[in-house]
Parts: sequence; structure tokens; C-alpha cells
Amino acid sequence: MATIVLALGGSLLRPEVEERHSWIEGMISIIRDRVAADDRIGIVVGGGAPAREGISLARPIIDNEDRLDRIGIAATRLNATIIREALAEAGVMVSGSIPHSVNEASMLFDERPVVVMGGTVPGHTTDAVAIRLAIMTGADRCIIGTN
Repeated sequence: MATIVLALGGSLLRPEVEERHSWIEGMISIIRDRVAADDRIGIVVGGGAPAREGISLARPIIDNEDRLDRIGIAATRLNATIIREALAEAGVMVSGSIPHSVNEASMLFDERPVVVMGGTVPGHTTDAVAIRLAIMTGADRCIIGTN
């Protein structure tokens, strides 16, 4: 049994339209196989296009970087929800909620072998969140996936 933490760049969720569904389905298949091998998987999802678009829309009227970061964090949670719901629909035993902190994510591993989350606090990238989760859970591997 291994614990693996995966940081998925949000841009990975937005490949060309014709590839999008097959990419997500392929990821679900890999996660399902790892869970069948008794691995625990933590997935931290980035904001990608929704974060960039939201921040771009808000930047002319919001100067505060923490406030802009919170818009990006909301986008990461949207993307995390998409992944969580897709995994649940495929029958993968995934946590029932998107945690707001690394501590909460770590505790959710007591309930389910797969935990999906987004960003946590302004100033922390989702890659940094993944590394913190890997350290907290004593993960065997932390994989940063980006395009």
C-alpha cells in the first residue's frame, strides 16, 4: 500500500475539446487501478482557465492580491469538484467533500482512499498544497502534473 499525492495543473483539465473526456476517463481508470492495489491517492487540482479568466475579470476592479487569490482558489475548488464527481460517478471510493485545508484532507483519508481538493489559502500554489499534503500524510510519492 502506497500513499501518492498528485498535483494536477488546472490546464490539464482543459485540453482540446475532443480530448477532454478521454483524458479524464483515462485518469479515472488509473486512479481506480491504484485504489484496487490498496493505494491512497490525494489529488490537488489547480485552477487553470477558470482561475485565469476570473482573475482577469476582477483585476481592473480589485487591487488586493489576496482577494484575487481567493478567486483563483474558488476556481481550483470548482475543478476539484469536477474531478471528485467524475470519480464518484465511476464508482471510485472518493471523499464526500472537498477539504479546505491540508489537515482536513489528511483526516479524510481515514474515511476513503481518495481525497480530492483545490487550493487552500492566498499565497499558496496548488503545487505547494500538494507538497504539504504529501509531507503531512507521509506520502511515498508526490507527482506534479502540468502541461
